[in-house]
Amino acid sequence: MNATLHEVQSTVAEEMKLSFSHLDEEQIQHMVMFGLAEEAGEVVGLMKRRIRAYEKDRKKSTFLHFAEELGDVFWYLAACCQVENITLDDIWKVNR
Repeated sequence: MNATLHEVQSTVAEEMKLSFSHLDEEQIQHMVMFGLAEEAGEVVGLMKRRIRAYEKDRKKSTFLHFAEELGDVFWYLAACCQVENITLDDIWKVNR
């Protein structure tokens, strides 16, 4: 599947409506910011395991694990964009 940044953000916006419908705006802001921090921390944990290089840790820091955790970071990044009324495209353009 080759989704555009706009399509990703639209999908996340729909998922947020379902997941966060019971929360007020401030709670949603906190949820996405905390979620982004949490998922970024999980990526850091995978890197720590890779550097430590124990056999059991290498099994927990595969390409698939990184892809899944980075996907979670990406979801929360798109959610943060929704909360702040900015697009993923805007972020890309500003930081190129």
